Amino acid sequence: MRWLIPTMMVAGLLVAQPPNEILSEQKREEIMEFIEKYAGPERIRRLNELRLRKPEEYRRHLKRAMMRKRDLERLKEKEPELYEKSLQILELRRESFELVEKYKDAETDKEKEKIKTELSRVVSEQFDLREEVRGARIKRLEEKITRLKEELAERKKNRDEIIERRIDELIDENDYMRW
Repeated sequence: MRWLIPTMMVAGLLVAQPPNEILSEQKREEIMEFIEKYAGPERIRRLNELRLRKPEEYRRHLKRAMMRKRDLERLKEKEPELYEKSLQILELRRESFELVEKYKDAETDKEKEKIKTELSRVVSEQFDLREEVRGARIKRLEEKITRLKEELAERKKNRDEIIERRIDELIDENDYMRW
């Protein structure tokens, strides 16, 4: 068990991995496809350079992408609507990076202004989606708080009965009745 190192907390679940987990070639390819789809080919090019120059940093980037992919898969199961919005956010992020590269390569001020206008639209849309997701998370937390407050009030109301049940469990007087 010493090899397990907690790496992240997701939806109340602790996920653990071996510290030097070696990715299979298939898993690495899946992650690289994910990165290419949502971060673009330029990101893949930079990661491939990093793989040769700084392998440890390259592995850290892959692990981060793997965790992001897992988070999205969990979100897809639990909250499909937020999953779709999260994918849109990632796609807009990729698009914004591509526009920045185009802006750097643009030769005229007119081209740069046109790209900057498009970049403004993309970043604005990304911001709005991120705020929608935040609002949905806040709403979900508020609902959970409401449920917890109701449970607390109910437990306070039934305090004596809960205590009595616990005492019965502890002294286990009816052991002969157990399976």
